[in-house]
Amino acid sequence: MTMIYDFNRVVERQELWEFLKNEPAHCDEPWLWTWDSITVLNPVERLGGNTTKIEMEQFQEYVSFCCIEDIQANGALFTWSNKQEPVDRVYSKLDRIMGNFEWMEEFCDYTTHFQPEGQFDHCPCTIADRKMRITGRRNFKYYNIWGQSDLFKECVRSVWQNKRRELMDNPGDMEIMQDEHVVAQELKGL
Repeated sequence: MTMIYDFNRVVERQELWEFLKNEPAHCDEPWLWTWDSITVLNPVERLGGNTTKIEMEQFQEYVSFCCIEDIQANGALFTWSNKQEPVDRVYSKLDRIMGNFEWMEEFCDYTTHFQPEGQFDHCPCTIADRKMRITGRRNFKYYNIWGQSDLFKECVRSVWQNKRRELMDNPGDMEIMQDEHVVAQELKGL
């Protein structure tokens, strides 16, 4: 498994990619790559903001050269948000879980799930075997202090049931983004 956190500067990023290009040629074992990228692979992976065509093409060439591709994913398409005001908001697919041919062949039943970002700018991701069934109870942590606020239940219900679901279904809707921003600020205040 290789974990990559891309550099912000193009020159440093290209140096990293050149260094990593030499590695796949020596690997004939299943190889999983987790990637926090700065660049998207395709224009549809960014909503708002600008995409740099040359950087996308270089990223595409690199991924093709290394013979890696995204493993099957579900959940959030856009895995990062700049958390700006709605008119300046940018959504991008910057987080990727990729595998080489050997990974895809041996672990074909594995999939990734990108969860909603919540208060963070990146979406958490899990990798699991689709055939595996989780049995038993899952742990849930709840801090009693949360429930002491009179507004707690209404705020949680509003944030998690209404605005987040609507925003995930309509990521470019400016009115929903504004509502989500206001509710998120109220939640921070609590």
